[in-house]
Amino acid sequence: MRGRMLLVICCTVGLAGACTSKSVMLNEKQLVASVGSNQNVMYEPVSLETARGILPFSFQTPSFLPYTPKSATAATIRKFGDAKKQNLIVNVKYLKETGKQDGYIELTVANFSYNMDLIKKYKLFDEDVSLANGIKAYFKFEQTKSQPLLSLTWNVKEIDYQLLYRCKEGADTEAAKSELLQVANQMKKA
Repeated sequence: MRGRMLLVICCTVGLAGACTSKSVMLNEKQLVASVGSNQNVMYEPVSLETARGILPFSFQTPSFLPYTPKSATAATIRKFGDAKKQNLIVNVKYLKETGKQDGYIELTVANFSYNMDLIKKYKLFDEDVSLANGIKAYFKFEQTKSQPLLSLTWNVKEIDYQLLYRCKEGADTEAAKSELLQVANQMKKA
């Protein structure tokens, strides 16, 4: 089946670590064509709490942001590969409460090597930094057309993390880098 369909995640697809009495329905947003497989799926956004409840791995999220975020934070889940491999990516964009798009932080978490190997292999970073917990992270700064984009990538127990900070135009990039590191240093499991 192509197009829109409902998938029962608990048990049938295996995104829940174990069967529970609750099954969660995720609305399939789009099938992505891939070589030899059409198992790559993106789901409609769900609450961060729902995402935490159905994924077979736990992950950390920011306990600090350098601005007041919107109260409802949605997570988008993507699944890659065949049904035997549960390569999953969770993406959460922390928008500002004001609704302006003049800067935001976005968290991407994957239970497989999503970016980390490529970043290290091709040295796609400006510098490596140590987080407060001693983990090595890779920092990158890019000046896009109008807004600076900063990224920080690291791995904890086979979970890849990447924080992107899209700053408002004219932002002090050193201050933004400091804020991004502060966010990374205050990541916590719910």
